[in-house]
Amino acid sequence: MSEYQYYHFKRLDGVLSAKQKAELRTISSRAEISSSHFTVHYNYSDLKAEPAELMAQYFDVGFYYADWGQVICYLKVPPDTIPLAFMSIEDGDSVICEKGKNYLLFIFSVEENDYYMDDDDAKDYLDHLVELRSELMEGDYRLLYLPWLKSAFDGDETLDELPLINFNFKQLSEAQSAFAELFGIPPEACNALDKLLKSSQAHTAKVTHLSAAEQINSLSDSDKDLLLKSLFEQGQLTANQASALIYNTLTHNDYKYWLSPSSLNAYWQSANEEAARERLLAEEQRREQEWLAAVKRLNAVFSSREVHWENAKKYSEQGHASAYDKAAREMKDLYDAYRVNNALAEFIPRYQIFAKHIERRKTLVQRLEFLNQEIGKYQDSI
Repeated sequence: MSEYQYYHFKRLDGVLSAKQKAELRTISSRAEISSSHFTVHYNYSDLKAEPAELMAQYFDVGFYYADWGQVICYLKVPPDTIPLAFMSIEDGDSVICEKGKNYLLFIFSVEENDYYMDDDDAKDYLDHLVELRSELMEGDYRLLYLPWLKSAFDGDETLDELPLINFNFKQLSEAQSAFAELFGIPPEACNALDKLLKSSQAHTAKVTHLSAAEQINSLSDSDKDLLLKSLFEQGQLTANQASALIYNTLTHNDYKYWLSPSSLNAYWQSANEEAARERLLAEEQRREQEWLAAVKRLNAVFSSREVHWENAKKYSEQGHASAYDKAAREMKDLYDAYRVNNALAEFIPRYQIFAKHIERRKTLVQRLEFLNQEIGKYQDSI
């Protein structure tokens, strides 16, 4: 029995050289390889390299999924991009954090998930990883809290503390929301942290969204000299590499406020209750939208009811199962259309004529038994 596995890696900082592409080709003769991408799938074999090693050497984001439900996300950033205090989210299983000489690599995995996935979905998730990496580079570390919050919600009191930074956990970004859904991060966990932040002292979130011109204007002369020197030495310099050179991340000693599992204990109940209310409201809104859509469709049926009566008659005379199914659907739509327009008194006599016409077509009569019961209930109620 075959097992489908899909790998997609992408380089964001710079491009793959001809030598690097040749090295990747020795790993897979079937892969699609470009100056920034490596994509391959397998049915009976597997990748002849460790994905983490490929990430360390060649790529910045990567996505893997298998048809039995396993999903792995790879995300690499320059070493000074993220405070090392966040490396403590590693649990050796669902989250692995690797610190190399020139990079930090985060690997998020889930052994099974309930979502059907295909290659197009995988490409969408890779795009989300690109956005998540960009958010981390700009100082938005909410992604790194999410697996920690899931463990805290599940009752793990042994988690290491994380810096308590006043990010907005009530409204995650699109990419963060996609990650949270894929990895089963409970909304209640984010709600609890949001409540804690609203009632506690925390560090101010410093997320930068400066244009290139604004960033240049903010640089000191010494920073500009450093960037020019690095550019001439290396031959190329991406925005992320430049940021890593000139911006210093906070160290453990720079943080005063910390998030621990126990600090959330007072907020779990209210977060659960709020999430339950939100789910109930969302369900009510969904049902209302479905009802409005159904009424709109049935009003269209009512407006063209003569066509539907003719269709029901035509299908009833064709004498085979699929036509009888269509006739029954037409009649059910007509019944519902007359009902929502308070016109069942007009529908019933005409339906009775139709029922008399098809009484020898026993299989069609059986298909309409449910409708006869509904009409009987209506007549009993008046």
